[in-house]
Amino acid sequence: MAAGTQSKYAAFLETLKTQGATGPPTEICVSGLTWRKATSGGREFVLFDVTARLKVGSMTLVLGPPGCGKTSLLKAIAGVFPTAPLHVSGSVAYNGIPTARLPSGELRHLVTFAGQKDEHIPTLTVHETLKFAHACRSYDGSTLNTADGTDAIIDMLGLTGCQHTLVGDDLVRGPRAEFTTGLDTTVATDITQKLRDMCTALQYTAVAALLQPPPEVFALFDNVLILTEGHLAYFGPATYAVDFFKSLGFQRPPNTDDADFLQEVTSMHGWAFKDPNMLRVPATAIEFHQAFKESSCVTKLHFPRPVEAVVADGHGLKVAPSSDEQPPPPSTPPSGAPQSCRHRRSSFQIVRRVFQRQFKLVSRDTKFNMIRFGQSIVMGSAIGSLFGKLGYDPPNVPSKIGLMFLTLLFTSVTTLANIAYTIQLRGVFQKQALFQLYPAWAYAAAESVIEMLCTAFQVFLFTVTTYWMCEFSPTNHGDQYGVYYAIIFLNSACVTQVFKCIAAFAPSAVSGLILGAAVCFILIIFSGFAIPGPSVPSYFVWLFNINPGSWAFWAVMLNEYQSSLPEYDTMHIKLPLRMGDYYVQLYGIPVESKYVGWAILYLGGVYIGLAGLTAIGYRFVRYRKQYVSKARRQVDLVSSAVATKNASSTTASFVPVTLTFQDLHYSIPHGFTLWYFMDLLCGIHGQFVPGTMTALMGTSGAGKSTLLDVLAGRKNSGKIKGLMDMNGNALMRSVQKQFGYVEQFDLHCLTATVQEALEFSASLRLPASEDVTRIIQATLDILELHGDRGKRISDLSNEQFKRVTIGVELVANPSILFLDEPTSGLDVHAAKVVLDAILRIARSGRTVICTIHQPSFVLFAMFDALVLLRTGANMVYVGPLNGGNAIVEYFEAIPGIRKCRDRENPASYMLDVMAANPRTDFSSIYKASALYTDNERTIAAASAPTQLRMPTRRRQSNYATQLYYLGLRTTRKYWRTREYSLGRVLITVFVAGIFGVLYRRGDGLQYTTQLQSQALLVFVGPLFMGIISVITGLPVVDAERMVFFRERASGMYATLPYAIVFALVEVPYVVMNSLVFSGLFYILVGLRATADAFAWFCGYYFLYNLFATYLGQLLVVILPDLRTAVMATGGLNSLMSLFAGFFIHKDNIPAAWSFMYWMSPLHYVLEGMMCTQYADNHASIALSSKGTILSRENTTVSAYVFEMFGGGLSADNNVPNVGFLGLCIAVVKIGTFLAMKFVSFVTR
Repeated sequence: MAAGTQSKYAAFLETLKTQGATGPPTEICVSGLTWRKATSGGREFVLFDVTARLKVGSMTLVLGPPGCGKTSLLKAIAGVFPTAPLHVSGSVAYNGIPTARLPSGELRHLVTFAGQKDEHIPTLTVHETLKFAHACRSYDGSTLNTADGTDAIIDMLGLTGCQHTLVGDDLVRGPRAEFTTGLDTTVATDITQKLRDMCTALQYTAVAALLQPPPEVFALFDNVLILTEGHLAYFGPATYAVDFFKSLGFQRPPNTDDADFLQEVTSMHGWAFKDPNMLRVPATAIEFHQAFKESSCVTKLHFPRPVEAVVADGHGLKVAPSSDEQPPPPSTPPSGAPQSCRHRRSSFQIVRRVFQRQFKLVSRDTKFNMIRFGQSIVMGSAIGSLFGKLGYDPPNVPSKIGLMFLTLLFTSVTTLANIAYTIQLRGVFQKQALFQLYPAWAYAAAESVIEMLCTAFQVFLFTVTTYWMCEFSPTNHGDQYGVYYAIIFLNSACVTQVFKCIAAFAPSAVSGLILGAAVCFILIIFSGFAIPGPSVPSYFVWLFNINPGSWAFWAVMLNEYQSSLPEYDTMHIKLPLRMGDYYVQLYGIPVESKYVGWAILYLGGVYIGLAGLTAIGYRFVRYRKQYVSKARRQVDLVSSAVATKNASSTTASFVPVTLTFQDLHYSIPHGFTLWYFMDLLCGIHGQFVPGTMTALMGTSGAGKSTLLDVLAGRKNSGKIKGLMDMNGNALMRSVQKQFGYVEQFDLHCLTATVQEALEFSASLRLPASEDVTRIIQATLDILELHGDRGKRISDLSNEQFKRVTIGVELVANPSILFLDEPTSGLDVHAAKVVLDAILRIARSGRTVICTIHQPSFVLFAMFDALVLLRTGANMVYVGPLNGGNAIVEYFEAIPGIRKCRDRENPASYMLDVMAANPRTDFSSIYKASALYTDNERTIAAASAPTQLRMPTRRRQSNYATQLYYLGLRTTRKYWRTREYSLGRVLITVFVAGIFGVLYRRGDGLQYTTQLQSQALLVFVGPLFMGIISVITGLPVVDAERMVFFRERASGMYATLPYAIVFALVEVPYVVMNSLVFSGLFYILVGLRATADAFAWFCGYYFLYNLFATYLGQLLVVILPDLRTAVMATGGLNSLMSLFAGFFIHKDNIPAAWSFMYWMSPLHYVLEGMMCTQYADNHASIALSSKGTILSRENTTVSAYVFEMFGGGLSADNNVPNVGFLGLCIAVVKIGTFLAMKFVSFVTR
């Protein structure tokens, strides 16, 4: 890093120190820490008897194989480990004060934990993310500008070039437990050096767990703590660690880095380091632990006394040294009870920051806002023109009241989108709240208030058109509209807050949306429209009374019909009532205007109460991944060798490929212009030959992954220029589909097992003549996954996940294998296993190219050739490696470049000299070298056409095979996703049961009001279940979207079979749910008791439910994210219900909108169900309610129903109705297929 940056960062540290904003020096003592897994009966340990002293200003490196407890120890020190499932003994103390005795919240200000998982808000930039954290954690009264502090941290982390880039989803990798993952050696060393400077200047204490620390990074740590299966195997000076294990009988090989040796020596692979002259060495975790405790080095480490042995002094508590141990060094004494700065920023300042960030997030989400507000405008205009000039006459009253209900329905359903988005960001909040960047109530308040402002605007756009165009009451100079708007707005805000509250408590998006749909149903069905208040059963009255929707419906009814319009003030011709009061009393609403004011107060109170409950959920509810028992796998070395031999001999036929490229350029549009392009690759050339493994390296951002994407044919944007040949023939896009490509990010169907994932890939990509089973078993053995083959992918560790990703490509037997960071996120042994496997693949005659950041000496020596790039996408070196000697000789021959030090890793050496000489034009030096001329000549010769040709079409299995394996995997996924498959059944039973309890008629249909309620139910039942079917399926399909993009790009299957399978897999579940709902609903509600009527009802319900399910799949595919899809669901369902013919008769629909009546699938469902239920029912029925007689003359059921719908029903249309519903289903599925094939939101 440049000197100017170093000075700026040093000035930042000095300012912090001068202002006293760092807190006192703190020594951390871990004493006998033992945590047993409660689920194992106390027989398994997360940590066992860990004792360590982390001195002031020190840096400690934690090493050990995967599953050894590194992260658990860091969480224990930071006080963030979930202790509920554990039996705990021992303690962690800060300056002798056990963490349990520190003042409430004090620990969170003293320590922070940067986890391995990147959790950031994707729509903030890097600068905004760091600035927010800095502002919340800094101190009041500081003269250090927040921007200056943020800039210093950005420079420290090397993020200056991308500080104004959106974080996105994994776009920029942030600080983490393994903070060197994904960084080249120079950058990793530079960041670690900055941490070293911080610890020295500010007397901080740092602990880091790393997977593959290079020697330069390892040398910066004072101490090393080594864990094996939770047991402490070593703690002490880093310089003494190798000697300690040498004393136990282990020898470090000459070309093995110290950190690599220490990482592996305590694992089951440590036998490879055994001194042959030693008869016995430690082999198990307890033996390593015992050997360390009994070693002579323990007495030199000044371990602390037990934490209970403390004495008080004038400043607090500190450890009392015994006679046989030395006190801490005088230069860095513990300062008593640790205290963070007493002048943290005020609550007002922090809350202001949270509100500012939330406003920025909402305003920046332009796609969602366009759909959200655009939908309100379109729906408001449609309803306004549809119901325009309703007037105030009695015949239009049902339509106007139905419009009020529709307004409540639309403004409620569209707010369901808050659940998915809130759960998506909940992890970020929990991480930030854990270290008290801000309180939970501030986050909940910011979310609620900003969302309320958006809701206010959204409701205004909808109501301002519907109210005035539909001729609601214009009295009191528009005050009636003001009250109407306030009620609709407050109801929408309450429903929004209900869904945010659900998101605060729900474990996942699937369960949250299912629960949200059920709650939405309750809010709507008990609103007073579907069933008037007096008709609600006594045991459900409490639901009606507390429901914000019922208060809102009462209030808008009273607001309209209590107004002083002449049409409403006219007296009823038969009853001593105003007509307005008569309309209100039809729904059992008391004729008292005071209920309007009470409703506004009640809705406001409910909103505040729900916001408080949401804050409680944010504060206390946490869902953690359950512990998976990890029994140690004892691997016999002889059997491993046999497995490797078998694996390497199990190969399929392939065509050896030589890949050459010359003068390769790749550019993308820069900024918002379409004519200015920025080059990401500049004149790159190279040659990859069969039987070799080539490393693609360079500084961060040099274009390594870009070059890999271009060669593998994965770029779908930008311009590519240059020559790319394969065996002397022009490289075609269809041929590139046959290349194996291991992406940096692991994307899989999480419900599949390891074996199933490999079988799926092999069966779809290998020729039928190959022995798929043998190849899969060989791959499992090569990658050491045989013992994990039955595990679900969702239960794997990070390094197991990575090996599965590689295995999925290896089983395809590609001629060329591209790997983007195959060792990223793996420990030393796992990286060796992976590269050993890849090397065996290369030696079988295949061409292998890997991008890699910081390989160890041993790993780097495994590569045959190197393509080295620097920032600006220019070549620095293209040529052989010869174990690393060739690249060292090349750089040492350049004037002014230092020599490679003894035992220095050649990979680290070349990156270091490039960083240390920024003004040296290494690209021009290479182009002027003899090596460049030789490469040009060799590439030209290799570009000559040969007879070795790969098939020009993708090697893809036939459609029958694709359908079988896609169907098998998808069926398993649905069966294993219990919260979706079982959740749908439960909500179906729940909704049908509620309907049945509310509307059950033991005495049959006697009054027209009963018939109206039953007919309304026949319409509302399928409508609500359709909404639920759309919403609950969205997150399941969304979870597979990125997996589909990856697998299709790899040539596993075509789009058509995938679309067919996702259609067919839903059919059994929809059939089952249809039978469950229809059976319960039909019996409980008391519909027509004939077999043909029941069959027609089931058929119509099944077809519409299937249509709704497929509609959800379509929305996920054509829209950018889950939140937008949920939002669009509300608008589409509102449109379909609006034009179904229930709220407004067919003859009353304006001619311009008549086409929507024929396009709405709900219209055909409504007509079919009404006709099959009532067309042949000629029973006499009274024109009255149970307590009010409207007419002395009776009518028939069929006549009244046909009159209700204004002649828009026909009993002869059953077959056409079914045919049109089938057509709607086909259109949606064809649209889904076309969208899957041509629409992609992944830009590469």
